[in-house]
Order: sequence, then structure tokens, then C-alpha cells
Amino acid sequence: PLMKNIQMFIFKTLNNAYQIGDFWLPIPVYKHRVKYQICHGKIENMEYILVHCNDLARKIIWDLAKSI
Repeated sequence: PLMKNIQMFIFKTLNNAYQIGDFWLPIPVYKHRVKYQICHGKIENMEYILVHCNDLARKIIWDLAKSI
């Protein structure tokens, strides 16, 4: 069975429960959070963060995941 924190991550990801991207649009003082600051203003979403972002941290995380 998957560990509880992995189950929660999958659940939140599938149900768009993370406070990223479009979540912030209706809140005027937080509209700047819609865009992913690390990747120079790309619209932030979990797929982009996990798969497409060129940030070194993402590469490190995927390299660690591959070694499991």
C-alpha cells in the first residue's frame, strides 16, 4: 500500500486541491501567484511543475524518484 502522504499527494493532485495557478485568480491581492515565478511567468499548474518546468529542483526530485 502507498504511504499516507503519497496517497494525499495523488488525491490532491487529481482533485486540483493545491493552491496554485488559477486558484488565486479571484483574490485580487494574490493574482501575482497565478504565474509560476521560477519559470518566468508560465501559468502555474501541477502538470507544469512536475513535468515541464526546467528548474533544477524538479530534475533532482525526478532523479531521486527514479532511484527508488
